[in-house]
Amino acid sequence: MQISFLCNGKYEYRKKILIYEPQWSGHHSEYVDNLWKYFIKNPPVKEEIYLGINNKTIELLDLQNRQIPNVTIVPVTESPKNLISNRYRRLTDVRKIVKKYKIQNIILLMANPYFLSLALYPYKCNIKGIIFNPFNPHCETYSFAKRLLYEFLYCRISRRKFTESLFVLNDSNICSYLNKRYHTDKYKYLPDPIPFYEKENFPLDIDGIKKKRKIALHFGALSERKGTLLILDSIALLSPEIQSKMSFFFIGSSSEIINNKIVSKIKSLEQEFPEVSIYYHPAFVSSGQMEFFYESSDLILMPYLSNNMSSGVLGHATKHFKYLIGGEGLLGDIILKYQLGASIKVSAENIANSITEFIIKDCEYSRENAEIFVSGHSIDSFVQTLIH
Repeated sequence: MQISFLCNGKYEYRKKILIYEPQWSGHHSEYVDNLWKYFIKNPPVKEEIYLGINNKTIELLDLQNRQIPNVTIVPVTESPKNLISNRYRRLTDVRKIVKKYKIQNIILLMANPYFLSLALYPYKCNIKGIIFNPFNPHCETYSFAKRLLYEFLYCRISRRKFTESLFVLNDSNICSYLNKRYHTDKYKYLPDPIPFYEKENFPLDIDGIKKKRKIALHFGALSERKGTLLILDSIALLSPEIQSKMSFFFIGSSSEIINNKIVSKIKSLEQEFPEVSIYYHPAFVSSGQMEFFYESSDLILMPYLSNNMSSGVLGHATKHFKYLIGGEGLLGDIILKYQLGASIKVSAENIANSITEFIIKDCEYSRENAEIFVSGHSIDSFVQTLIH
């Protein structure tokens, strides 16, 4: 049964919207938190919102016993680690929720895992979704097979009637290009939201470190594609003088394979270079502790290997006015446009050179532009663009 509401003297039916996010780490739970905070201030009137979210997200954000009018939490269990089983499980979850609650609209907070399903399966709901690391036909790094697959998926999804909007974070240029290439207007710019959290202290003598050294922070899900291992390689290329002036913080979880590589490289660096200072915390930290690390840092390292990748790290660093070193592409373009730091062709040597320049030179940074960037990436703007 659909519930109606009174509008201008007439009863209208509320639109039933499923917002689906089965993952919980990093920006996944952060996006759910952004939505919850928005709905607390702006309870939906014309919509019934169903949040299909991971049990861990519910626990992490302490949503078990909290309520908002016209917002229903639908717990989603942990998905299998096997890629095919994982995606099948999620697709099954979505179908069950749609059937149970008679959902009319679906918003996928990460649409990429559903591309094949969106291309082949006849959905009866209107669907919106956020695309991470979107296909860029200009990029030369794709294999022939991957390029062919992406061309098929993007072309097919663009033409499906149920596809309402496909959002791309922080990149209006790629939206324009994809709309032109696939003869549509469904690719839309979405400002990656920059939330603010109350700082929580972390059991670390940060003041003692900062008296002697500047802190370079590499934060998030640590991986090869994030440039984690290249940063470690770059430390060996720094002069002893620069090494003695820096402390490198690696904060975030990773796969077992990457963790073993990180531990091995740190051990080798500390044995070979006595001046090197590295702090490694291979685990998830709370939002408040995240604020602690950003606030305490002087330099943020994000030498990501993908040219098309956006990142929440950019927003968190910018709201704290921290100098950024990022890779060429979308992130590098934003960094240069707003004068937030340096954009480099990613390599260990170039990372080391940029760190050295940061230490010995008076590097350009625009606090005014940083404030402009942050003001354009509010939670309100993010949620309103998604919902309406």
